[in-house]
Amino acid sequence: MNNYEAVGGPILDRSQYDAKVNYNRTEKHTIFVKYDFMSAKSGGNGIFGVAGGPAPAGDPGLGHTTVQVAAIGHTYTFSPNVVLDGTVGYERLNQNVKGTDYGTNYGSVLGIPGLNGSDLRDSGFPDISFSTYTGFGVPNWMPLFRTDETYTTSHKLTYTKGAHELKFGFDLVRHHLNHWQPELSAGGPRGYFSFGGGVTSEVGATAAVNQYNAYAQFLLGLPGNTQKGEQYILMTGREWQIGGFAQDRWQVSRNLTVTLGLRYELFPLMTRSNGKGIESYDPTTNNVLMGGRGNVPLDAGVTVSHKLFAPRAGIAYRLDEKTVIRTGYGLNYDPLPFSRPWRGFYPLTINNSYTGANSYQPAQGAASLAAGIPPIIGPDLSTGIVPLNPTAEERAPLAGELKRGSVQSWNFTLERRLPLDVVTSIGYVGQHSSHLLADYDLNAGVPGLGKAGQPLYAKFGDSAQVYDSSGYLSSEYHSLQVAFNRQFSKGLLLKGAYTWSHAIDFTDDDGWAEMSWYGNQFSRNRATAGFDRTQVLQVGWVYELPVGKGKAYLNSGLISKVLGGWQFSGIEACYTGTPFTVGSNSTSLNAPDQTQTANQVLQNVAFIGGIGQNAYYYNPAAFAPVTTATFGSAGRNILRGPGVWNTNMSIVRDFSFKELLKMQFRSEFYNLPNTTHFGNPDTSVTDANFMKITSSSGQRNIRFGLRLTF
Repeated sequence: MNNYEAVGGPILDRSQYDAKVNYNRTEKHTIFVKYDFMSAKSGGNGIFGVAGGPAPAGDPGLGHTTVQVAAIGHTYTFSPNVVLDGTVGYERLNQNVKGTDYGTNYGSVLGIPGLNGSDLRDSGFPDISFSTYTGFGVPNWMPLFRTDETYTTSHKLTYTKGAHELKFGFDLVRHHLNHWQPELSAGGPRGYFSFGGGVTSEVGATAAVNQYNAYAQFLLGLPGNTQKGEQYILMTGREWQIGGFAQDRWQVSRNLTVTLGLRYELFPLMTRSNGKGIESYDPTTNNVLMGGRGNVPLDAGVTVSHKLFAPRAGIAYRLDEKTVIRTGYGLNYDPLPFSRPWRGFYPLTINNSYTGANSYQPAQGAASLAAGIPPIIGPDLSTGIVPLNPTAEERAPLAGELKRGSVQSWNFTLERRLPLDVVTSIGYVGQHSSHLLADYDLNAGVPGLGKAGQPLYAKFGDSAQVYDSSGYLSSEYHSLQVAFNRQFSKGLLLKGAYTWSHAIDFTDDDGWAEMSWYGNQFSRNRATAGFDRTQVLQVGWVYELPVGKGKAYLNSGLISKVLGGWQFSGIEACYTGTPFTVGSNSTSLNAPDQTQTANQVLQNVAFIGGIGQNAYYYNPAAFAPVTTATFGSAGRNILRGPGVWNTNMSIVRDFSFKELLKMQFRSEFYNLPNTTHFGNPDTSVTDANFMKITSSSGQRNIRFGLRLTF
């Protein structure tokens, strides 16, 4: 509830061990071996006890994670102008996270049929969600059991001949993913119930759904959405990533250096363990094709490009002894492993979702808590052609070439040495990304029609989200970047950077992000990126007091011993706020998986700048709720929240007792002036706190430490 407050701290214990051995085998050959091990336990206790709910700084549960990293590498010098180096590496992550309710069958306790299952991992409290209140239960993503492995090898030959420095290299990566985590959407192995308030609101009423509607719907036990997931097949992924490159750094003249390179990438199509292939979706038949099963080919009709060439070029020209011009261009391909976004959708994971015919009716097939959740029956996999369950969420590529994301980057920079040993630069940096991977819902609804407006529901009775997981998006980034740097001299080091930029995209994540709008509204997704900060200024400094032994002042005596050796450093950061979208309740829209925004009723949205319970950051009268089956006129990320000013500082001094015994005293001050970092205002036009800022962070944090080395 909004008037309930709980305090507490997260659970966090971590141990890390590192070892490395360097071996000079001969004058020409050096070898290193390293091994790193990390073990961590983290989590929190839910604020509602056995009923779960959020936990301070996390979710209610306890996770155990171990990470092991091993590598062996070498450098062999054949001659002064020919050098070979290479590494072979291995990384393994083991992780399990269990909710605080793990091991208890609450289906019998609460009297809700179908809640848990025979598998111990299906035990626990259901995930219960409200549109206006904090939910309770353990979130759907628990429990999880993961084992991920990565094998790598990389080799490079450097050959210097006259004005040319030639490099040739080869990289090989192998990813293994093994997950048990039947979360998907909002489901999960313990069941999920959503109470949005639509069932207890008046059909066609102009008043927005409120907290009383949501709680009344809960008291009646009439969920608007009921879900449950089961792990039918272990989620696995096996991927190769292969690359090679050639590069020439050519010293054309004393003032001109040109670098040219070409890289080739090959990303073979992902497979599953035990020789099975991936899954693809056929929208004409509503079937999932399972590669390597029955008569379905291993690739399930999906292909990848074998023409991924990535050129790079750079030029550095020295105008005089103090001025250098640099420019460059490069093309890179997104190495995102598909094992993660494709890790476990239907039928690997079965997530049955039940919703009403429209937002005013309870979930069909699971209309009440007393009725419970219908049993999940897995499909026959023998033919490799599996009809998509009408309530199952799906994410898979379609047949044809799978486009892999690419990023083109370019820059032009002028660098100049100034008096007082300061080097400054000013430049333009830009990027254009193509074929970015994201979810496109093929089953998004039409306003006012509910399920009947979903394309796949009309053809196949399918009411869940069905995502085409292909590379089809683009993004842009343009910036003016200014930097200055003063190397450590006479006790002072300075570094600073200022960026004035603009990032534009369709969505802010890569691989499994969803759009806000589909169909004829899709172009509205292209807007300022949610992570965009127009201006960023950062200044770092290190200063040693000019007193003490070996310094210019007071280099002997008692005062020298007291004041000498102290080092001060700090980072100053100032940046503008992030954008946000003004939303509205989507009940009247009645279009599954479409996002609703408010109506902007004033052309200019006045900035007020108020902060606090009774103050507005922007004029709330500029927006109005949408009460009809139409999209609101407000766009994505049209307003921006408060910026941040932050100062961190540290004070350090080393003490030497003997030649091999030293101690370091360190004090660190995070947010030294204790300035408040305000969150964005409430963005929902129907909320009582709309356009009010009610959250903040950034309290001062002071740490002291002693480090003994011997």
